[in-house]
Amino acid sequence: MLWMHAHYHGLARAQVQGGGSALLEIGDPLKFEQVDESGARSIATLPAGTQVRYLALRDIQLATPHASAFPDPTKPAIAPIPAHWVTTGSPYGDYDPNACAAASPLTTQFGICGHAGVANPDGTIDPSRNLDLAWLFTVNGQQYPEIELKPGGWTLLRIANMSSNVTYLLQIADNVSSTPSTKDAINELPVVSMDGVIAGANVAGAKYAVVKNERVLLMPAGRVDILIKARDCGAQASLGTIGFSTSAPDGSGDTWPAIALARLRTPGKNCAPGGHALDTVDPRQLNIKLARSTPEASRSRRGANAVSLLARRLSTTLAPGVAPRVAAAKTLTELYPGCVFLPGGSFRRRVTFKQDATSFMLGSDVLDQSGQVVSDPHAHIEPAVFAGADWSQPHVCPTLGTTEVWELFNDTSESHNFHIHQSKFRLADGKLDPGAPAGLVAAVKFGDDCKKETDATRATAFCDPGGVFKDALGSGGAMTPYSEDSWHDTIPVPPGGHVFISIPFKAPEQVGRYVFHCHILEHEDGGMMALVETLDLSTPPTTGAKPAAKKTAVPMSGMHHR
Repeated sequence: MLWMHAHYHGLARAQVQGGGSALLEIGDPLKFEQVDESGARSIATLPAGTQVRYLALRDIQLATPHASAFPDPTKPAIAPIPAHWVTTGSPYGDYDPNACAAASPLTTQFGICGHAGVANPDGTIDPSRNLDLAWLFTVNGQQYPEIELKPGGWTLLRIANMSSNVTYLLQIADNVSSTPSTKDAINELPVVSMDGVIAGANVAGAKYAVVKNERVLLMPAGRVDILIKARDCGAQASLGTIGFSTSAPDGSGDTWPAIALARLRTPGKNCAPGGHALDTVDPRQLNIKLARSTPEASRSRRGANAVSLLARRLSTTLAPGVAPRVAAAKTLTELYPGCVFLPGGSFRRRVTFKQDATSFMLGSDVLDQSGQVVSDPHAHIEPAVFAGADWSQPHVCPTLGTTEVWELFNDTSESHNFHIHQSKFRLADGKLDPGAPAGLVAAVKFGDDCKKETDATRATAFCDPGGVFKDALGSGGAMTPYSEDSWHDTIPVPPGGHVFISIPFKAPEQVGRYVFHCHILEHEDGGMMALVETLDLSTPPTTGAKPAAKKTAVPMSGMHHR
C-alpha cells in the first residue's frame, strides 16, 4: 500500500492538512510473494475470508465558537458545531502543535481536543476573538468511526499516517477511552508489513511475515498492515495513539496528543465477560515465511562504482580513432559540475540535519570508511534552506548500478523523519555494505549503549542517545525491529543521533532528478529538503545543456507517490 499527496514546496503542509492526499494500492492485499533460501518464488495467502479495512489517518485544526462543547460521537443527539479552517501564528501556515497542551485546554472528546482562544498572527492566544481552537483527528474523514469486525474472523487493517506533521504511537486497547495511555490493557498488534514492505523478523530460526508488537510507531507518511482476529462473541476495543514527544525529555520539540481514533466492535449477545477483545495471533500458525538470506535487491557488492562506470562509458562511446586516455581527461566533476560523487565503494555520505529559530536545513559530506571527511571542497555541501530546484548548485549524485551508504546525522534538538523519493532503504551493515564502518551492525540502541560511539568506533546503525524512541522501538516495544532486510521509505532520525542506511540505486526508474527531505512537512516547507540526481553513466551526457539559472528556479511541485 502506498499513498500520494500534494508536494508544492512551501505549501505542502497546508495542502496535505487540507486533504490533498489519497491512498494507492497495488495488487491483492491478501497475497504476497515469498522467496525461500534456494531462490524459489511462491505466493503466500492470508487466511480465507479475511476482511480488508483501509484507515487513512488525517487531522486538521479548526476555529469553533467560544465555549462550545466538542461533539462526542459516542453519544446520540449531539449536533455538530460550526467550524472553519483557522490560521494560527505559525510562520509556516496553519498549525499549532500545542493546541491540546495549552494552559486552558478544553475537554477532550473521542477524536477531538483543543484549547480556549485562537492565536493572533504573533502567536499569542486571544480569547477576545470569541473562538476556540479544535484539533480534529479523523479516520477516513470521520470523527471516531465504528469498525465492525466479523465474530471469530480475520481483518487486515491497512493504516496510513496521512498527517502533515503528527507522529502516531498506535495501540488497540480493550477499554474505550478518549485519551489512551500506557496503562491501558492492550491487544497484540501482528504486523504484516510496514511502508509497503513485508516486515520480516527472526522467529524460531525462520523469518515470518507476521511480527507481534505491543504498539506501532507511525511517523508522517508511514504505513502499516496489521492482521487481527476478533473474539467469537461481543467485544469492543479502541484504536488510538498514546501521544509522542519528538524531543523527550527536554520538550524542545513538538508533543503530539493522546487521542482515540476509532472503535472496533464485534457484535454478539450474552457473551462471557473478560479477556482481550482480540484473539492472539501466532505467526507460525500462518506458515508465512521469508527467506533467511538478504534480499537480492539489497545485496551490496563492491562491483561498479562511479569511476569504473565512467571508464566503461568512455571506452564504449568514443568516436572512431579517439584514444580512451584523451577522453578520460574529463573527470566526473567536469562532465557533471553540479554533482557530488562518491569516490568508490569504501566511502559514504553523511547527511546532516540542522535548524535554527526560523529555518530547517540539510547538508552533506563525503566520508571514508573510518569516518574521516574527504578534504576535497567539492565533496562538501553546506547545510542550507531549500529554496528551489537549482541543479547548478552542488547536489548528491549516485550512479545507476551502485549501492550507497548514507549516515543520517541529526544535529538538532528534535526528531526528524528521513524520506527519499524513488527509493527504499534498510539499515546498513558493516559486513554487507562497503563504506559503512567495519564493525557496524544493523541494530537499534539507546542512551549510554550508543552515545559514547565516535566516528572511528561506530557500531550501531540506529543510535538514539537521548532515548526519544526507546518506548517505541526498544525491546518489547512498539515497532518491528529494524534489521538488514527490513525495508522502508521513511525512518526516524533521533535528536543528536545517527542512522546508517543502505540505498540501492539499481532500478531504471531511479535515474533522474528528485529530492530527499524530512517528511514532517513543517520541516520540509521550512527548508529541510535537498536534491539528488541519479545518473546512468552507460549513456553519454547531454551536450549543450545548460543548468537552470538560480533566478529562474521554481519550487518542486506536483503530486508525489511512494
